[in-house]
Order: sequence, then structure tokens, then C-alpha cells
Amino acid sequence: MGQQRGFTLIELLMVVVIVGVVATFALPNYWNARLRAHDREARGALLLLQTAEESEELRTNSYAACADTAACNNALNLTLATNGFWTYRVTAGGGGFCAEAASASHGAWHIGPGDPNILAGDCTGGNDPNRPVPQ
Repeated sequence: MGQQRGFTLIELLMVVVIVGVVATFALPNYWNARLRAHDREARGALLLLQTAEESEELRTNSYAACADTAACNNALNLTLATNGFWTYRVTAGGGGFCAEAASASHGAWHIGPGDPNILAGDCTGGNDPNRPVPQ
């Protein structure tokens, strides 16, 4: 009778346990990295919207308003992702503007003219103190 080859049940169980332990540490780090990337995307887009609005004001002596990302792309000649994690809009009037990034799962952030600080909450003043502002 020849020698049998293969893995024992104990060896297979040990591999499953090791993979489970590695996944326990790796998956939360992966999800947090994704969220941080989304946050940085919103920060960059808000700063881009701010710059585009200030350029628009210099060019036309007024700020442009846009109801959604596609309208902002058309009004300000931008290429923000229209199917992304964030939806962007700009409200304008009274000699100013408010650019907003909103996400169903992430809340909203906004920025105004001449200020590099991004604030939590939407443009209507609904601040969310529990949501950190992207750095």
C-alpha cells in the first residue's frame, strides 16, 4: 500500500484561521483608506469649484450657480466625475457663492469665496459637528 498524499483536516483549518485573522486586520484598513480617498476627492473638487467660481466672477462679474455636477461642469467648463461618490452643486447670489459636495453616506461639506477652509454641513447652514472635514 502506497503512501497517501494530501492535507489533513487540521492543516486546512489552520490555513482558514490564518486567512481569517489576516482579513480581520486588512479589511477595516482597506475601507478606511477608501473613505479617506473619497474625502480627498471632495476636498480637491471643492477647491477646484472655488477657483473656477472666482475665475468666472472675474470674467463675467458674477458667480455661476449650478444644481448638480453635470451643470457645474457645463457652467464652469470643468470635468468633475458625474457618476462618482459625491454630487457637487453651487448656489450663487448676493455677491457670493457656496460650493457643496454631498454624499448619501458621507454627509456634506461646503466652501465659499476667498476662504481655503472647508466646512462641515451643506450650504443652507446645516453643519454636522460629528463629521470631520477633510484635510
